[in-house]
Amino acid sequence: MSALPVGKRFNPYRSFSRISVIPNVLLAYPGLSPSAKLVWARLAQYAGKDGRAYPSVATLAADLGLKKRQIQNLLAELRREGFIESSRGSGTNSYYFLLHPCLVDGLKQEIAGPEANKCRLGMQGVAPKETKKENQRKKTTKKKAGRCLSFSDLSKKQQKYIELKTSYELEKGNIHTSPSAFRGGLVAKAIKGELDISGLDRLEAWARGEVQDLDSAVLERIMDYQRHDKRSPEELCGLIRAKREEGADTFWGLPIQEVFLGMRVLFSEYW
Repeated sequence: MSALPVGKRFNPYRSFSRISVIPNVLLAYPGLSPSAKLVWARLAQYAGKDGRAYPSVATLAADLGLKKRQIQNLLAELRREGFIESSRGSGTNSYYFLLHPCLVDGLKQEIAGPEANKCRLGMQGVAPKETKKENQRKKTTKKKAGRCLSFSDLSKKQQKYIELKTSYELEKGNIHTSPSAFRGGLVAKAIKGELDISGLDRLEAWARGEVQDLDSAVLERIMDYQRHDKRSPEELCGLIRAKREEGADTFWGLPIQEVFLGMRVLFSEYW
């Protein structure tokens, strides 16, 4: 067979003798950088029958066209997020794969076994309580075709809340387990219909750097002013938004930004 002409169309289907594979559930997972997913896939290609991979950092760097420092950072990301663990051996590291919650759905049935099938990672496929407010979430939180649900089945708002909440609590030093275990607990609550995401606006504001923190004492103070104000919450939200856009510094004698964020948390339905 003649060689394929460079620059012309070709069919990639089964055209390569050696490939790295990234599971679709991992590709769709937003809590890991694209480069870290590539490192995971390359490590998986090196894994033997015992599940251990031991390429050097220099080898991974050459394989992926990255610098050794980048590879070290990406390996640290995989460890931090609960996808791998490593141990130091004679001259090189050994890497072992951890079953992250986002990977459960992608496992082959014969490989998963009863433990993974039952989602022993704390994510049982329990249907949420049926309330009017949760009707819109039923499609993403009910059991699908007998399989356990995962992070990728949640709504975009739930996913965003979980990622921001994990980052926030990690920065504040409030996570005493691993970030992946903390995130897994939030995912489990979401699947059961028990996750309260009313604080999403506050977390988004924190992520944008608009406010460092908004503790309960501040919210209580804002609630007190709101209760004694004769205007409706909807009217107040519109007024506070307009005042902020006009460049006002205060409202109720409090910093306008603080009041703005507090009212968004307390009355998110009017924003």
